[in-house]
Parts: sequence; C-alpha cells; structure tokens
Amino acid sequence: MSTKPQQWKSNPEVIAVLEQLGTTEPEDVVGLVQAPDDTVAQQACWLLGQFGNKRYSQVLLQALYSNRSILWMPSAVSLTLLDSKRPTRQLIALLLDPQRASDQRYAAGYALAFTNCALRDPRVAGVFMTVAGDQHAPPNVRGVMAEGLGILFSGQGYQ
Repeated sequence: MSTKPQQWKSNPEVIAVLEQLGTTEPEDVVGLVQAPDDTVAQQACWLLGQFGNKRYSQVLLQALYSNRSILWMPSAVSLTLLDSKRPTRQLIALLLDPQRASDQRYAAGYALAFTNCALRDPRVAGVFMTVAGDQHAPPNVRGVMAEGLGILFSGQGYQ
C-alpha cells in the first residue's frame, strides 16, 4: 500500500502541488503542515503521504493530535499510505480517549483500520472489538471500528 521511494517524482499531481507550494523538496513540506493557511497545511499532509517515507508518520501524527480539525482526516489518510507501525500505539491512545472529539477519534480509527501494518498488531483486534461494542462511543467511531474488523477478519488486509 505504501508508495515506493521516489515514485512521487513521476507523479504530475505531486509535482504540481509542490510547485504550487513553492518547493521541490519533501523536507520543505514538513514545516508546511503547521502553516496557518488551512489549504497549505492540508496539501502538506497529503504530500507527506505521497512521498512514502515512514519517518513522516510523526509529523502526521502530530497533525492528527492537534486542535486543527481540518487536518485530522488528511493526516489519517496519509498515515495509511505510509503503512508504518510506528504510530499504532499513539493512534490507539487517541482512539480510546473519550475527551477527544468524535471526528478526531474517527480519524485515528480510520488510520488504524486502513493501515496493513497496524492490522498485524495483536492489540488492534481487541481495541476494534471493544470500541465497536461500546454503546457510549460515537456512532462514527463505532462504524469505522466495525469496518476495521471486517478488513481484519477478511484476512485480506486493505487493498
């Protein structure tokens, strides 16, 4: 599921967004996740997923933990593209935190449910079952957990 290293260099859409942001280097994009302009920050999250470098998972995880709700889903989607096991523990913690917004918890659950690496973690199935069965959990969060269980038990992983 993850993009092959340097494959992004042949993707015209990636090149166009990089040029629009005024850079050609992935390292420059990292700082743009914190840009005050929401569109720039969203594009930066998207680009980090396209680069396919697992070390960008920390930056995306920080965006997911931030108070900027506009970045939650773009960072979650990009985390799935990186297919890194590194953020699994933090994603589980965010998902299980009832003090967090339901959309933020949904994004964390989405990242877990659609990341093959996370699906191989033995903790994930138990978390999915616990949250999916929790009548007090928000419906959108329970739904993505049910979807994650379907992916997990299909034995196929996310294609």
